[in-house]
Amino acid sequence: MKSIKLTTLLAAFAAAFISTSYAGTYTWTGNAGDGLWFNAGNWNYDGAAATTSPGNTLNGDDVVIDGAGVVVTYVPGGDLIQQANSTLTISGGAKLQQNGEAYPFFHGTVVVDGGTLDYKNNETNPNEVRLDGRLSLRNGGQLFCKQLTRSSDIARLIIGSGVTYSVDGTVNGDYAPMYQEMAGGTLYVGNEFQPRGTLTFTGSGTISCNIFAPQDPNAVITFNGPDLIMRTTSFDGFWQSGGSACINVPVGSKSKFTIAAGFHTVNDVYTKTFGSGTTPKFRYSGETLTEERFAELFEVEAHVGQIDGNDYYTDFYLKPTGIEPLTFVNNTVTATLTSDISATVSATVEEPGSPDYNLVVVWGKANGGQTVENWENAIDLGVASENQAIAQAIALEYGYAYWYGIAATNKNGTIWATPNPASFFAMQNEPSSPTNVWTGAVSTDSRVAGNWSLGHVPEATEYVYVLDRLHNVKLDWYPDTGSGVVAGWIQPDAFSNNKHLVMFHTTASDPLAVTGNVELGGGSWTHGGPADEPVEMVNVAVGGSMTIGANARIVVGTSQNGDADDGRSRGYKRGQGPGYLRTAGGSYAGEGGHITNTTGFVSYGSILNPFSYGSGGWGDGDGTNYGGGGIVKLDVGGALTMNGVIRSRGFGYALNGVDQATGEPTTGGAGSGGSINITAASISGTGSIDANGGNNGLYGPGSGGRVKVALTGNSATFDSFTGTIEAVGGWMESNASPTIFDVSPAAGGTVCLQTGNSNPVVKVYNVFRIGGNDSTWRVATGEAIPSATHLPAMQNGDTAASLKTTKWELSGRGSIRLTADVLVESLELADDEGDQCVYAEGHTLTVRQLFIDGVKLPSGTYTASNTSWVKGEGSVIASGKGLSIIIR
Repeated sequence: MKSIKLTTLLAAFAAAFISTSYAGTYTWTGNAGDGLWFNAGNWNYDGAAATTSPGNTLNGDDVVIDGAGVVVTYVPGGDLIQQANSTLTISGGAKLQQNGEAYPFFHGTVVVDGGTLDYKNNETNPNEVRLDGRLSLRNGGQLFCKQLTRSSDIARLIIGSGVTYSVDGTVNGDYAPMYQEMAGGTLYVGNEFQPRGTLTFTGSGTISCNIFAPQDPNAVITFNGPDLIMRTTSFDGFWQSGGSACINVPVGSKSKFTIAAGFHTVNDVYTKTFGSGTTPKFRYSGETLTEERFAELFEVEAHVGQIDGNDYYTDFYLKPTGIEPLTFVNNTVTATLTSDISATVSATVEEPGSPDYNLVVVWGKANGGQTVENWENAIDLGVASENQAIAQAIALEYGYAYWYGIAATNKNGTIWATPNPASFFAMQNEPSSPTNVWTGAVSTDSRVAGNWSLGHVPEATEYVYVLDRLHNVKLDWYPDTGSGVVAGWIQPDAFSNNKHLVMFHTTASDPLAVTGNVELGGGSWTHGGPADEPVEMVNVAVGGSMTIGANARIVVGTSQNGDADDGRSRGYKRGQGPGYLRTAGGSYAGEGGHITNTTGFVSYGSILNPFSYGSGGWGDGDGTNYGGGGIVKLDVGGALTMNGVIRSRGFGYALNGVDQATGEPTTGGAGSGGSINITAASISGTGSIDANGGNNGLYGPGSGGRVKVALTGNSATFDSFTGTIEAVGGWMESNASPTIFDVSPAAGGTVCLQTGNSNPVVKVYNVFRIGGNDSTWRVATGEAIPSATHLPAMQNGDTAASLKTTKWELSGRGSIRLTADVLVESLELADDEGDQCVYAEGHTLTVRQLFIDGVKLPSGTYTASNTSWVKGEGSVIASGKGLSIIIR
């Protein structure tokens, strides 16, 4: 076996006798972002930011690591030594893993509650782990230790004696010496299971090992609940070290014993296990059995089937006697909310059964399944009686989904009322409509009845709840889910990584219709794509109000490479779309970035009612890269509270031709931004809405997309919304190579804002950036390459009649390029320094009123010959009639 360093042993044993008073609690935050144990920036200490990490010696300090998806890596900075006065807790799906060679010594309490303690993560350096404190694995907690061989060294799990362990999780290890109590779950030992001392196994669960090998020659190992699987393909699965060591099967034991060798008679099993002379391997209630007595007491079953890769196996267990099952009336259990923090669980016993059954009501925030010990809460109702009516009040915590059930147990087994498990949601102002909670128990498909708590897809009278507290399964929402109409949608949990994701497959003609309110407190919405001819979008019609919280996001495209489900753009894929142009970024509202002063750009789509996908850029790679932004369509009858993110960006890479994830060179122009189209009675909040173009992909960034926000309420304004709304062109990082490729900026998109029946205000804002530098991009000769937003769009745009009521505002480096003669209400330029301009291209723009930097210009004709902000042939005519036109 592997030899532990003398210094390590001395340090460990010395540390075990050190006793200090309780100091404080380190709580994992992960704020440093690197996932490392020794980084103080990842910890709070007693509620405040920690100035040090927990270090490699836990003496008095407790450590808490909690949260689904959290992974903490201990890169050895010395052996990890936990003293007896400390507690290490890993819960909620979190994982603590060691990556490197060191020796963990756990002398205190280790609680793995639904989390993972992983010592097989580092498979090249086997670590010898010592636990001589208290280990508790519960609620699916997992401890992994993988056998590794290096020369003659074998990694092993060593557990100190004299300790009681409650195990209801999964343990993978080799040479795991002792457990005294099982409470569900599986103890899996890759080689021999070597308990020391005289032990009694109670509860339930399974112990699986190659050989069950007690280390004390006179030990009696009593099995009164857990099953034992010996995977050796002979009856030598039980090994005696000499003496009279044996397994004792007490009266009423529920244990089943399995040997991976099949087609054996009762005589075979008896001879090999109970009939070995004066030292049998098994005993019944302390007695040595005759073969007749064995056949009377035990059931032997030979099976054809796989167990650990073997084709046959044999089971033997005590025959149950005197069994009469308990029955429930209609076999059902129900739960009724009595307030936002209480409910009543109800059922009726029909026949009490025999032997006596004990009734238990269970409930909790997690599904404990059909093992009573796995449930967070339980109330013992005593022995069941005939026609007994059960109405048990249970306490809840506000704002959580709960599962519940009723079990009837006796020594022969457990019977559950159905449906089990079932669920409900504890919430203030619980809607009168029924609650249907997404569980994802079967798949990610919204059309599958088994994925919903009510056992059917949501109906028009039901509220949909999507809860990260309950599951970690993506929801694919299809428009043909039931009627496509629900009463409300509540999604309260914060977005974290790629969890809690709803993928919409709705289309222009098939939106999700919500007759009540939508509360998107957290999580992420997106839609399918990108595609050659995209059809899916986030299209949701809300009859009531809609809240998008600070922890929520609707993202149908980002300008950086990201997760395939949440980070990729959802419009036209690479090389597709009306705005695609070879050797350039994608166009939409205007021109994509390009290498030379290229012609051939195509702008498209409506300014006043945007409903088009962004176009892909040019380049290589798979079709998911360089796509255009997707479509978000929200039609809200009430108020929209917007504190989160709505984003439809084109895809690209910020670095010039470098994939930031892999460092590999890439080519391709970025995609253009997509469309965001919002109608609501009012809007408030501090969030961000954008349809920006993708950043440079060597051949140019993508054009900005289009955003429209229309407020329909009487006297509604945008004053209560202090966030950002933009559709700017993409940009390039500062490590570009202008001597090799000189890439122009991309044009800004359009942002159209409208209140009531007022004239639509169209804002064109752009910023040309090379990294943090706000310099204008130029070709190698020094000539500036213009990029501009088109007025009107060249394809599938607005009518001349609808545009004449619009007011245009140009700011930043936003410019427009005329593609036809056009009349608008007003035009305003932010300043006269040349940052905004009109590229006339031989056309005439007629405005009723004209402003520059807030100053009204007199009526007249403005051309390149008499003003600096008109470029090329053509003119801007200020008629001076009607309402003012502002150009910024």
